[in-house]
Amino acid sequence: MIDIKSFQIKSNNKGFSFHENIKNDIDLYFLASFDESVTNPDEMSENIFGSIVDTFNDVQNIGDYDCFEEALKNANKIKNDFNLDLSGSNLVIALFSPEGLLISQSGGAESYMLRNNDLSQVANNETIKDKDIFNNILSGSVVFGDIVILSTTNILKTCTSEQLIDIFSKRNFNEAVEFLQSELEKKSNDPTVLMSFN
Repeated sequence: MIDIKSFQIKSNNKGFSFHENIKNDIDLYFLASFDESVTNPDEMSENIFGSIVDTFNDVQNIGDYDCFEEALKNANKIKNDFNLDLSGSNLVIALFSPEGLLISQSGGAESYMLRNNDLSQVANNETIKDKDIFNNILSGSVVFGDIVILSTTNILKTCTSEQLIDIFSKRNFNEAVEFLQSELEKKSNDPTVLMSFN
């Protein structure tokens, strides 16, 4: 069983996090923090994430990677069909399945993995191009005990790698996420939506 914790700080009702169990062992996670200029962020989040979920529910008999790629194409199509301007916005989508972890992100969104007291930055920011939200897919394996952190901002601007490792190594998972939230609330001015799972 996966423990999931998410929180938002300073997001001014422009931050969103969604989780959907698609099939027995397939879970999708989505985070978004929209720029102040975006007028309908809730509808935009639901449409983008909804198109991704719908793809997984509709497409059959292909592997997780291919389905994820098709889902991201559909999310990009939603953005383009509605001529949405997402500059200044930060989004990340992740899929966990028996085949592994798949991540795509845009804007200032970043992802990290903590394994055996070693922190790796899995994905870092990528400017949203005029045409597409999601351009790349990163893949890897996740093993028991790994902690994955998805964030709409670079949390390493607020705490060092060593501090982040320390937060999670000296506390149980729930306490660590609560401590990280309090640290970010005190020290960061960036609107942040963060989701951690272990």
